[in-house]
Amino acid sequence: MTTTARTKHENPYAGAYADFQKQTESHRLVVLHDDGIYRHLRIQAPGTRMWSWDVSTWPGHLATSGDIASGFIFSRIEDMLDFFTVPTSKQDYYTDGSPCIDMHYWAEKLVGADNLHRARIYSHRVFLQNVKNSLEEDENLGVEAQEVHENLVAVTKRVCARHDFDFDYYLTIQNDETRLPRLEIDDDDPDEWEYFGQEIPELSPVDRRKEILNEAQEVDEYYEAAREWLREHEEIFGADTWEWDLNEFDTQLVFACYALELTTRRWREYLAQKPAPAPTSHIPGALQRRIDEVIGHENYASYVLDGQTAKPNGEGYHDVVTIEDLPAGDSRVTAFTLGPDGEIEQSVIPAPQTRKKS
Repeated sequence: MTTTARTKHENPYAGAYADFQKQTESHRLVVLHDDGIYRHLRIQAPGTRMWSWDVSTWPGHLATSGDIASGFIFSRIEDMLDFFTVPTSKQDYYTDGSPCIDMHYWAEKLVGADNLHRARIYSHRVFLQNVKNSLEEDENLGVEAQEVHENLVAVTKRVCARHDFDFDYYLTIQNDETRLPRLEIDDDDPDEWEYFGQEIPELSPVDRRKEILNEAQEVDEYYEAAREWLREHEEIFGADTWEWDLNEFDTQLVFACYALELTTRRWREYLAQKPAPAPTSHIPGALQRRIDEVIGHENYASYVLDGQTAKPNGEGYHDVVTIEDLPAGDSRVTAFTLGPDGEIEQSVIPAPQTRKKS
């Protein structure tokens, strides 16, 4: 079975991601607080707070603070670390190896008008990309128009060559019927029927696109200047350019998104290495405290018997027994009983006597 290679995409924030990678390559997770969904996590390089950030979570919310991801609050699901976890299947989406983050979707989860407002700013790059895309789709200047132009030039050159007529001279007189000779076309060539005789513009569509795009690049890099230039070129781009979104996400938010993706990755690694919690002993707190007081050290094992009796008549009733290791290889067994009135009793269980052989 043949496997088709997955097409990778260009990351629109490749520059920001390259900076992020360079500055955070030695960053580690520091868990400052971990109490269920209440967490305080810090990502930093050892020994410095440069390019560090903190992430705090509580039910339904996540907040960032620190050097590169300051002041964003998100809300969507109960545990927001789950929300910002990018599946491993999407880690190979972009050509630069950056995680596949839907910035628009993540930004929609920002809390508060101020956060939403500062998430997006005017981008001269986005303005130029809109101009470029519009030109490439234009009926007269676009990619398809360039293909028509190239066919037109090729056919005209072929007809001129067949009649030993100079092509460059043809271009200078193509609109002067008094000077333009009669050049016969090949009746069996459909391209000559379709294209020959059409006017060949001085600039090809691709050259005209480059000319307009170069002009756009000279526009002052602020929102009002871009809008004014588009209005001045309405005959090319139409009257609907006011619908163009000329903004992109602020670098601070882009960094915050990359920071959150790295935080959740480090958190998953931390959880995978975290020892499983010890099983609960089911020993009531008051009883456990008495055991700790009586024994006074941790070198013992406890066994919960839940009120089992040692004898059929009920004698020897106890809830917990402990076995201590004593010097010289000895051990001590102590029984603890919690009465219905809360009173605790304890007694040492003597070691069984070994009968000597006669």
